[in-house]
Amino acid sequence: MNGRIAGRGFTLVETLVVLVIISILAGLVLSVIGRAREAARRTQCTANLKQIGVVLEKQRDDQGDYPRLPLTHLVRDPEILRCPSDRTKVEPGTDYTSYEYVFADLPLSIQQGAESGSAILVVCRHHKPKNKALVLREGGAVKWETLPEFLQD
Repeated sequence: MNGRIAGRGFTLVETLVVLVIISILAGLVLSVIGRAREAARRTQCTANLKQIGVVLEKQRDDQGDYPRLPLTHLVRDPEILRCPSDRTKVEPGTDYTSYEYVFADLPLSIQQGAESGSAILVVCRHHKPKNKALVLREGGAVKWETLPEFLQD
């Protein structure tokens, strides 16, 4: 009778092994979810950068000059001026932005040093790739470009 009862249940070691396996799998899933969330925030940030660049370009086309900063007076939703990864506490009504703007005449191809053209560089303080910025060229072309040496950190 003693042998039959022992054969029915799980031992303590088996139970602990199952719990360890479950916790490892849970840790892996949570890290994947965290990376996916950060990728979504980075995508939203890039969309914000593009919207800001378009606002700056349209203002320049309409007024003949770039707008004064901050840009809160030019956007309907001030949340585009804030990176989704930015956790800075800001008082309501404060002009705050997560982004930095540079208006410059840059070579049409920064790497080749070709002829200059007007460009707007918009950089996020949280997702700034090493020595790169989102560059909005005249005509609306937007892409990540390596900065010239005089603008690098």
